[in-house]
Amino acid sequence: MTHRNHVIPMEIAPGHSTYLMKFVANGPFFIPVTLFSRAAHQKRDYDEQLSFGAYLGVVLAILGYNLFIFISTREWAYLFYFCHTATFGFVLFGLHGFGAQYLWPESPLWNVRSVLFLCFLSVFWALWFSSSFNQVSRSHRFLWKSYVYWSPLAWVLAVASLLRDDAWMWILAEVYLFCSYLLIYGTGLWSLFRGKRQARFFVMGWSVFLVFLVLEAFMVADIVSFENYSYQYLWFASLTELIVLSLALADRFNILKTENQQAQREILDQRKRIARDLHDSIGSEISSVIVGLQRVPEPIT
Repeated sequence: MTHRNHVIPMEIAPGHSTYLMKFVANGPFFIPVTLFSRAAHQKRDYDEQLSFGAYLGVVLAILGYNLFIFISTREWAYLFYFCHTATFGFVLFGLHGFGAQYLWPESPLWNVRSVLFLCFLSVFWALWFSSSFNQVSRSHRFLWKSYVYWSPLAWVLAVASLLRDDAWMWILAEVYLFCSYLLIYGTGLWSLFRGKRQARFFVMGWSVFLVFLVLEAFMVADIVSFENYSYQYLWFASLTELIVLSLALADRFNILKTENQQAQREILDQRKRIARDLHDSIGSEISSVIVGLQRVPEPIT
């Protein structure tokens, strides 16, 4: 049966039946085995596709908005956020089987390894989005070096994930992702404590994402179970993060706009003061010259 998930049609005879199933994978995986009637399965599949379509519509709207703002302002934070959102969207696209169904149906190996590969790229762009958004510069030596030396490791691990797909690779990915998000979250707190108002929504967005990342780690360790919602909760986490971080970017844009307007007003006031002082000075000099000329005695004829 053609479907994005593993769907097995079954004819169940009346009475008691026993079915044995064997699952093999190189890394952590979730098997929410559910028995549906054909009508119930079609309804569930329709609801899931409708939900994912709504999610995809919101993501595309956010992508288009941030790309437009980047083209208008040339602020790199918007481009980094665009890349992070796009790559993470493809991660969810692959996790839910839409990639195998629509994008690369003839590439089962890429379908398996693309999830980790795109995860690492998503983190890479998230790191540089955090650095740009929070205005981490060379003067902040520790943070600057942390981003410079930590972020390229994402590309190394991304390439390694294409060559090797086993449990150790997944464990390494979990560790790298968790440490990266801690760095991002810590940078947001650092920016917030420095009095940067735009860091408020940034910290809120990544707080939500970190909570769901911890829940995922508990799920992998079999500490908690989401039964049939092993992946669906990622939709909510991603959508919440996207909306809150978009608010953070909008707030940052408004703050920068206000600061630029304030700077322009200060420059204009300074020019007015200079013009006024210059006018007073020149007027005083001219007055002195006129008074001096008036005191000069007229020539005797």
